Amino acid sequence: GGRDTVGFTTTDASGSTSQAAAVMEAVEMGAGVLLFDEDTCATNFMVRDSKMAALVRAEPITPYISRVRSLWEDGGVCSILVVGGSGDYLNVADRVLLMENYQCRDVTDQARAIIASPAFKNQLPPTAPPLDWKPRPRTLLPTLLRPDLKSATRSRTKIQYGDVELDLAACEQLVSAEQTRAVLAGLHALARGRGGVGLKAAVEEVMRQWEEGGVGRNGFDGGLAMPRRWEVAMAASRLRIPGLLVSGGKRKEIF
Repeated sequence: GGRDTVGFTTTDASGSTSQAAAVMEAVEMGAGVLLFDEDTCATNFMVRDSKMAALVRAEPITPYISRVRSLWEDGGVCSILVVGGSGDYLNVADRVLLMENYQCRDVTDQARAIIASPAFKNQLPPTAPPLDWKPRPRTLLPTLLRPDLKSATRSRTKIQYGDVELDLAACEQLVSAEQTRAVLAGLHALARGRGGVGLKAAVEEVMRQWEEGGVGRNGFDGGLAMPRRWEVAMAASRLRIPGLLVSGGKRKEIF
């Protein structure tokens, strides 16, 4: 209770906190599109209907539905959602597609007619104050990443980095152990990089070197496949090394 949620770390994050962190990591790394599947999302992060908002007034989480328009209009990040039960998203959608009997069709006009009907016109999703979506950069301190540290890729989703076991199960775009080994190579490359720069800039420099000279250059041979920059950044963000990433500046709470 009373803990500042603008910038904090935890080793025991809830589903909603984990999803909020994942969104902000993607925005920090320059993602232009975010994909959500209602079935695998934290419900209390995605929505809160008017009845629950009236009952639970001290809820610390700002639901994504209250930020999704601002994220697009002010931050330039588009959201694509697969939903079947969260009807409030019809109020904030630019386009609504219906998948029925394996056929996809545009039902945007029907959705807007439903929103405007007397039965639903008072059922509005919760709002949130305007927000500056410019990411607050996190500075990487590469000296805390030791390239000589004993490390290994255990599986497609597990990296052993010294005493730290890095779990990448949530990085669904890692489709092979070869990519995961390249992620580990990326961590070692970050360790050799210059300090005092943001995580995005540091990772992009590694990716640029790989595109020019081959994946895992600087001592790593074969058996590697190019990951996306997001997976390398996610791995760095999930290393439980105090002080590795330092947030700069103050900003308002987002979620």
